[in-house]
Formats: sequence, structure tokens, C-alpha cells
Amino acid sequence: SYELRWPDITFRERMSLRLGGTEFLLFRSPGHTRGQTIVHVPGERVVMTADNIVHGAPPFFHDADLWGWFESLALLESLDVAWFIPGHGTPCRKDWIPRQRGKMYGIIDEVREAKARGLAREEAQREIHYIDRPGFESPDYMAERMRTLEGIGIGNIYDQLGAHPGM
Repeated sequence: SYELRWPDITFRERMSLRLGGTEFLLFRSPGHTRGQTIVHVPGERVVMTADNIVHGAPPFFHDADLWGWFESLALLESLDVAWFIPGHGTPCRKDWIPRQRGKMYGIIDEVREAKARGLAREEAQREIHYIDRPGFESPDYMAERMRTLEGIGIGNIYDQLGAHPGM
């Protein structure tokens, strides 16, 4: 049987660790999910982004802190790094972040427009599809699961639209 072991060390926003002479900076980084952590290794000029950056895959909003995600992307952009190691996809450079942000805003804008046209949440979930668009390569074997997550994410965006000024 497996026994769950709770962590000995926790943090709220930021934490610094030194292991074998290498400094690791941990940042609370909500976005794709609310409880994500990014790991920045300043001496190597690299950051592990969790799922806040997806390179070549669609962003999924099913459990997203929508506006926190944009704040986390801004944090990632502010770091002096050469490489971003995403939760999904291949390592990328900083120039990917504005492109991902643009794709995310495009999806959010579609949901906002559907809501403005008077579509109910469930109608927007049935109408809006983005995972098959160019730039969002996805393995065929995941298609059914990805469609499910896409629909849940559209509903999550719909729900969070009123939670941000100007949205």
C-alpha cells in the first residue's frame, strides 16, 4: 500500500533553493492550473514553465486561472533566460510568449463575442472549436480527450469573462 507523504518544505509565492552549488528559484505561477510552480535556474539561463507555456500545442483552459495565466506569462517574459522548457512541446525562446498570448486572446475574444451575441455557456461550448487550427499540432490518439478539455475550457473562459476589468 502507498502512504501519502506531505511535504516538509512549502512556499507561498517564491522560494530559493541551492543544490550542489546551483541556485533554483521557485515561483508560484497560476495559469493553466491554479497551483503551478515555475523553476528558474538563473546560472543556466533556463526556466521550466510548467504548463503556462505550451509550444506547438493548444492551450487548454479547463482548470485555468485565466487572468493569472497572463500575469505568469509576464513574469516569464521578465526573466533573463535563453530557453523556456514548456510543460508540453519543445523548448522555445522568449519570442514564443507573445505568439502564445495572442492565440490565447484570440480564443478568449471568440468566447466574449459569443457571450455578447447572447449565447449561453453550453451553446458557446458547442460552437467554439480551436484545437484543430494551424499551429496547434495534436496527436490523433488524444483527439477525444482534447475535445472534452476544449469544451470544458470554453465554459471556464465564459465564466471568468466578468472577473476581469474590461472583459
